[in-house]
Amino acid sequence: LFPPDFFVDTVADAIMGASDAINSTVGVALVRYLGLSSMIFGARFFFALAFDVTRIALLHIHFLSSFFAACQRLEVCLFSSLWLLFRGKKRNILRRRSDHLKYDHMQLLVGIIMFTICLFTFTTILVYHCFFGIVNYVA
Repeated sequence: LFPPDFFVDTVADAIMGASDAINSTVGVALVRYLGLSSMIFGARFFFALAFDVTRIALLHIHFLSSFFAACQRLEVCLFSSLWLLFRGKKRNILRRRSDHLKYDHMQLLVGIIMFTICLFTFTTILVYHCFFGIVNYVA
């Protein structure tokens, strides 16, 4: 279904899909009340209320988009630090440059393990970040 190097977390997909089922049952009752209120208060009230309800109903999409954007920024920053580790350098924040540093074998091993975990979770976080970013932009 997916390319070999592309990993999507099916458990996270199932959890996010369950929240959509709950939202759809609440949405049917909400549309019924919106129709009733538009008959009483008019079309302008209907459109204003529909807009507000839509934004509130899609608030979790905004939070998920913000969360995956933060995860994406964290991974890119982590990739930058680990790349400097493999090159034998360390970021000097005070002088705003990269200084040379000699790492021992254990530090390099931990860096390789962290880089591997980051590399394999990068595609999943990238897909979720793009998906929720597009959905948040459209909604």
